[in-house]
Amino acid sequence: AVATQLARAGGTGLHGACASQAAVVGMIRALGLEFAPKEVTVNAVLAATGETPIGRAPRAEEVAAAVVFLIGPDAGAITGQALNVCGGATA
Repeated sequence: AVATQLARAGGTGLHGACASQAAVVGMIRALGLEFAPKEVTVNAVLAATGETPIGRAPRAEEVAAAVVFLIGPDAGAITGQALNVCGGATA
């Protein structure tokens, strides 16, 4: 799944968006546990939007690289996790 960093960082006036993104993270955690015995991994990438401490939002290629890693063989032991690609926004 790809969601936004609002799942962790929050934002003024964005309570609905924050709640829905946090729900995605909760679902990922639950599904990660449910499918782990079958060796199926379930993870999310939380991408920042707008300006971040590095001065820009992550580029699509940077978000895609995180997704490629999580679906690849080197991430076989990672499940139920939400990886921030946030330019330091949640640091």
